[in-house]
Amino acid sequence: MLQLEPINFAEHRFHYLAPFSAHEIEIDGVIYKTAEHAYQALRVIPEARHRIIAARSPLDAWREGQKCKENNEVLLDYDKDALMEQIFRAKLKQHDDVKQVLIESGERGLLKLHGSDYYWGTGADGSGKNRMGKIWMKLREEIK
Repeated sequence: MLQLEPINFAEHRFHYLAPFSAHEIEIDGVIYKTAEHAYQALRVIPEARHRIIAARSPLDAWREGQKCKENNEVLLDYDKDALMEQIFRAKLKQHDDVKQVLIESGERGLLKLHGSDYYWGTGADGSGKNRMGKIWMKLREEIK
């Protein structure tokens, strides 16, 4: 019988930096279940936000955000890097455990290893922009 490599599905402390981690975030008086909920909601027109905010999971929030994209409900003038930085700043300020994990990362590089994400992540071949990791490293420098 062929031995397949096991899959590690357990989360670790550095998952706290992921937008899917279970950390509520408050921005402008609105509470979002996760950073993913906040990002997807704040990049779309106000009339579409309720569907994302009500999503049961960060993956469902992402799916709703994709539907909004398909329906041309994404704001035309939003700066995705600035928005993600705003959300991560709020997460860092509102959750001491996230701040502690970021400090624990020391001087190590922070990578979003994602095979199909060449903007926020590293992409399959490592040539991605890793914007998410770079935002976290910028915030880490600021809290030293």
